[in-house]
Amino acid sequence: MEDAIRTDSLLEGRLREIEPDSGSDSSNGTAAGEVKVEGDEVHVESLVVTDPRAADIVRERVELGGSAEDLIRRAIEIGLRALQGADTEIEAAYVRSEFDRVARQVSESFGGRADEVGQQMEEIFNQAVMGDDSKLQENLSSHADEIAEQIAAKFDPDRSTAVQHEMKDLVNAELQRLVQHLSSENEHNPLQQIKGEVLRTVERESKAQADRDKETTRRLESLQQDLVKLTEREDAQALIDEAEAAGTRKGLEFEEMVHAALETIANGRGDSARHTGSEQAEGGGKKGDTLVEVGGATREFPLGRIVFEAKEKRLSKPAAWKELDQAMDTRSADFAVLVCAGDERVPANTEELVEYEGNKLFVAVDRDQPGGLSLEVAYRLAVARVSMSKDSTLRLDAAAVRDAISEARNALDQVRTVKSHITSASTSAERAYEAVEKLGDTVKSQLDRVDELVAIGEDEPSDDEPSDDETSLEAA
Repeated sequence: MEDAIRTDSLLEGRLREIEPDSGSDSSNGTAAGEVKVEGDEVHVESLVVTDPRAADIVRERVELGGSAEDLIRRAIEIGLRALQGADTEIEAAYVRSEFDRVARQVSESFGGRADEVGQQMEEIFNQAVMGDDSKLQENLSSHADEIAEQIAAKFDPDRSTAVQHEMKDLVNAELQRLVQHLSSENEHNPLQQIKGEVLRTVERESKAQADRDKETTRRLESLQQDLVKLTEREDAQALIDEAEAAGTRKGLEFEEMVHAALETIANGRGDSARHTGSEQAEGGGKKGDTLVEVGGATREFPLGRIVFEAKEKRLSKPAAWKELDQAMDTRSADFAVLVCAGDERVPANTEELVEYEGNKLFVAVDRDQPGGLSLEVAYRLAVARVSMSKDSTLRLDAAAVRDAISEARNALDQVRTVKSHITSASTSAERAYEAVEKLGDTVKSQLDRVDELVAIGEDEPSDDEPSDDETSLEAA
């Protein structure tokens, strides 16, 4: 309290020190004048301020057209406010420093007093508790046996009244009560709600699964019916195809069916095919069933001639050679192809789709449907060979041609293998036919490659001497 009174008196003295003397001149050279305050107005009379900088500012403002009275009025207002702010800051700093000083004094005084009280309390405690003649030691010694008995009664594990046994019994009781609560049918049992929700979910899913099983069974039955109908339809179509095939066999001979297939191939390539099996040649004889003129439908003069001889019976190798040589002589052909009605009718010790003597070829076709992939392969190989032999200006990649022919032949073998599988396994018919189509596309693509190679060779400039590729192809 005394420190607070002392602080107030110091503040009042400081305020008196910073108040200016109304009768004295200011430090900036201001002459004494009469100043009156009436309400919100301040009246200044006979006041002269001697300050060169202030005089220059007023003079410059007047020269610029300003009002000296307004300038002085604003200067007084601004100066008074600035002076008040400066006094306030000085007073605050003074109060802060005085407060810090008093606080330090109080802290030092309280700390010293606290240390003194602490020492006194420690001495009292040591005398009452730790001393040899303390009452606490005496009381504890007199009741030591009783205290030991109480501790043993509460914590000895061999006694039923021990705290740990009581805690164990309490925990077991709480666990038993919790188990009874969780196993009860009470609506407040949290597991009861979960159990009900699980049961409802299982029932709902079981019903949904039963509905799905019914729908699956219905669809399977529908698919089975559709499969039966499809099987019956396929069987009926097979019977129809067999009847049509029988009618075809009765109406057309194998030679005529082969010619029809060759004519279809020739028309699609710009060639011409003529049935010559019953025509007498100019030099005599009727050998050669179908004569194909390469480019006959698009050129003024055909590039070459290919004769096809269709045979239903199997010929020996010498007989086949003789048959083809006579057919080429009779029809003035450059290449001859023997079309056999089945694999078993290919001449012995020969292979189909393999060129012999540079101008002969054997191919096996279906007896009832000769116009298949095998006949087209033989046709296009023969055309490629005639084109290469007739046009000496061709420059070909012989190795590429041989590779394409070999790959086409291998693919054709796979086609036949797959077809045999189709015959023996009707359940795999759809996949097998897809494989046949893919392999057929492979064969056709390789034949197109042969045609492209031949066409590229036609566009290149000619030389007098044959190229190495032509020589190697002739050797092949």
